[in-house]
Amino acid sequence: MLPFVLVILVLLHFAALHDSGSSTPLGYTVRADALTMYPYHIVKDIFGILGMVILFIFLISYDPEVFSHPDNNMMANTLVTPTHIVPEWYFLPYYAVLRSFPDKTTGVIAMALTVLLSLVSSSVGLAGPAICAIHFGASSFLSILGQEPAESPYLQATQGFVAIYFLTILIGGLAELYFSEQLLRNEMLKDKNKIKNEAFIRKEVLKERNYLLS
Repeated sequence: MLPFVLVILVLLHFAALHDSGSSTPLGYTVRADALTMYPYHIVKDIFGILGMVILFIFLISYDPEVFSHPDNNMMANTLVTPTHIVPEWYFLPYYAVLRSFPDKTTGVIAMALTVLLSLVSSSVGLAGPAICAIHFGASSFLSILGQEPAESPYLQATQGFVAIYFLTILIGGLAELYFSEQLLRNEMLKDKNKIKNEAFIRKEVLKERNYLLS
């Protein structure tokens, strides 16, 4: 069911792009500096897709279990619960966030916030390359710590990186609000100057007309 929902969302996204065009995260469009879809973006996307396909074929052909945990190859035993359960690698950051809180309800809420905030984490780039690098580093370390046992010192390190992760997103959100306000102020200033220029031109035209009539 989920793949069909994703296909529908992709088609809706294409329709929105065709209707209103794309924009920057600040919502500011500059048509004069825009690039055509072909060949710039098409060639770039094809290059990226080919790179992913080559990597995918290499992993399937030579090392399909490179991201798998060794415990997954153990014989299942219904009488013994594994001492250390590790999810798949793409769930490790969220699993680390879930385990970093002693209270289960708080951990679930924090994990849900991590998933939701990852949808708007593009605003972190507006805070500068340093904050963006820290955010990426925190996410990477959470992936590493998510496969470690929930004990000291891994638990304390996970809590620290979770705090850094949310802090960088907060800084990115504040930076987006600041730049949005600056952009709005600049647009208002441009409109004000435009009105002044139009009033000045109208005044000069009237002055010249009165001169000619006299």
